[in-house]
Amino acid sequence: MISSKNKQHFFFDFDGTLADSLGTMYETYAQFARLHNISPSQEEFNTLNGPTIEEACAILQNKYQITTPIKDLFDQYLTIIHQAYAHIQAYPDATSLLHYLSDKQKTMTLVTSNLEKNIYPLVEKFKWETYFKTLITGEKVKKSKPHPEIYQIALKTYSQLDLNHV
Repeated sequence: MISSKNKQHFFFDFDGTLADSLGTMYETYAQFARLHNISPSQEEFNTLNGPTIEEACAILQNKYQITTPIKDLFDQYLTIIHQAYAHIQAYPDATSLLHYLSDKQKTMTLVTSNLEKNIYPLVEKFKWETYFKTLITGEKVKKSKPHPEIYQIALKTYSQLDLNHV
């Protein structure tokens, strides 16, 4: 959360914060790993939770010497994610929290390493599009979490929006 001129702005992550998706993300990783004869592990998954999907594919490609081109690996992973994300649900109180903050005139940004094409359909499904002033996704960064770049972009974007509405 940041405050300026008596206004408060909140930054929310999507996966595992607003959406109950970490189990689905693990199953997606496990399915992808098994396609490439890799034994999935929670430990490895934890190291891949933060980097972009493309970075995760590159990490796995390098670690396991997968000869499939990175673009094909990325497309495979995206296909698995697209199918799995159709079943993700919001955490029970997520919408209530967003509605409460909106009613209190708080502004919000969704900040996620995930891709917009994966996230936005869920934002629409949960009817959250009116709550978020901006959406910062993995496509907009060169360095993924835990690097702070995505939050720096979110802060800069918010600051520009805030200045335009003074």
